[in-house]
Amino acid sequence: MHTYQDLLALAESADIWPRPTAEQLDADAFAVEEEICERLQIDVLGEWENGAVEIYSAVNRKIQQVRDLDRFGYARFVQLCGRPARDFINQGMHDVPGMVKVGDVKAAIALLAGRCRLTHKSLLGVGCWRGRDTEDNPRDEVVLVGDGEAAAWLRTAGVLEKVEHPRRGGLLLGITGADAWYDFDRLANHLAAAESPEWCAAVVDELADEFSRWEWEHDTTPELLVGLVLASYVQTLWEWRPQVAITGRTNSGKSYLFETLVRLFGPIAYKVTGQSSTEAGIRQGLGSSAMIPLLDEWDKSRHRAAILSMIRTAGRRDRRATGTQDQKGHETALQHIFWVA
Repeated sequence: MHTYQDLLALAESADIWPRPTAEQLDADAFAVEEEICERLQIDVLGEWENGAVEIYSAVNRKIQQVRDLDRFGYARFVQLCGRPARDFINQGMHDVPGMVKVGDVKAAIALLAGRCRLTHKSLLGVGCWRGRDTEDNPRDEVVLVGDGEAAAWLRTAGVLEKVEHPRRGGLLLGITGADAWYDFDRLANHLAAAESPEWCAAVVDELADEFSRWEWEHDTTPELLVGLVLASYVQTLWEWRPQVAITGRTNSGKSYLFETLVRLFGPIAYKVTGQSSTEAGIRQGLGSSAMIPLLDEWDKSRHRAAILSMIRTAGRRDRRATGTQDQKGHETALQHIFWVA
């Protein structure tokens, strides 16, 4: 039989139990819900102001918005998650070892979604973006958002890395619903070749020769256009952005030049005809993407003043505030190099 002195000796020999940190308590609070989502191979990215939830499925490599979680049933979970939903979700009335009921899955998603409020600029769309860590500090990498996947160019290491999940440091990437605008292997080869100044010079010269097919007022314009094309691919990285206006007489080839630029930029070109476009339509069309806007015949639009104001704010990344019906207001900030003719 042990004595009180034995108990004191045991207490003295034991390690002191540290008080859990706030981060540990927070992690433990969601442990069950995170395990449920891990079994389903989904990541709950957050919730919108209207209660809709964004969920990423690793099996189907897609992001889906669930507008009404209460009405999201078993069949919809199978559609979203694939086989993990069939193997893990119990749609019966009785408990089954190793499985969870649909209601428990919904509750887990709702709890995790409530941790992050999404805004119109949360999910970054197609294009190039500066990498950021979870504390929103810049990282020495450029992130490319494409179709079903992304890529990260680690500048210091000189390595192109595949990213197959929408979370990258402090960024949320909208990797579904985008067009495939780059080929990973081909891009990796180009970046390796770009270590050679001679290779880079040859690429610049080739594109400058293409632009030399048009007649320009200044002989250096083709080289200038090459620089603007290269800057446009990484337009969101600049603190200040030039805006490009192509002027010339009627039938001088401006529209054909724009068609050439559209083929050059590929699926990340956002070409609209300014004659029938509005400032709000262009802004909403670009959304949270880093597509490259090309406005043809924009000077014929009766909304020209508003479009010009938008273009100016894009160069400085100024914020634009607009009113909404719910009286909460809405802020947008473009980071684009506009090409206009």
